[in-house]
Amino acid sequence: NGAYFAGNSILVLNTAEIFEKAIVNWNEINEQTFSFAFSTTNTAKSTKLTKPQTLAAIHFKHNKMLQVILCKNGSINIAITTTDISFVYTFSYNYNDGYRHYFHARFHANKSLKITIDSWKNDFPMQLATDLSLAYAIKFSFGGPYITDITDMINADKKTIKYNYTDIDIDVSVPRMRLKPILYLHKPELEFAESVTIIGNKIQLGACNSFLIPGNLP
Repeated sequence: NGAYFAGNSILVLNTAEIFEKAIVNWNEINEQTFSFAFSTTNTAKSTKLTKPQTLAAIHFKHNKMLQVILCKNGSINIAITTTDISFVYTFSYNYNDGYRHYFHARFHANKSLKITIDSWKNDFPMQLATDLSLAYAIKFSFGGPYITDITDMINADKKTIKYNYTDIDIDVSVPRMRLKPILYLHKPELEFAESVTIIGNKIQLGACNSFLIPGNLP
């Protein structure tokens, strides 16, 4: 189950309205995961990005945010920002190569945040992972140009890249709350589908490109 995004297409999942209905002691939940596969279009293999793109962003309570940013040179930045801290880690491989890539993040109450892209892994410092529980996520957003200020929005390139997502999976370790935003586009009758909003260009449903080495996942 995949979906094609134009450069200014954004999918937003409002998790605040989902989680507030749950009767759960979130303090008893240890491990949570967030994953998705993505690829740029085949025509992008030789096309350099003119502006960074936001692959995914998690907006938490208390003004905290985690962003997955596809940079102009094809690398991916993981940016964690709070009112006091701004931290960036770079996965330096070229992910703008037309092949399918896999992102996986593991959140754990008593362990460091672990993020894996394909076979590359990084453990983030414990102090950064504090309160980065998916239980505190207000919303998830996927796609769109990386905006740092209003001038970026005004000068946004009309010819932004097109890319594809598949298998977006948000697992908060609560029965019936394994969230799959792309699946909701294919099956709008599913529970929680009404919490999805599309901003910008229409998102087209379709399959993702293949992995460079099929079956080689972490």
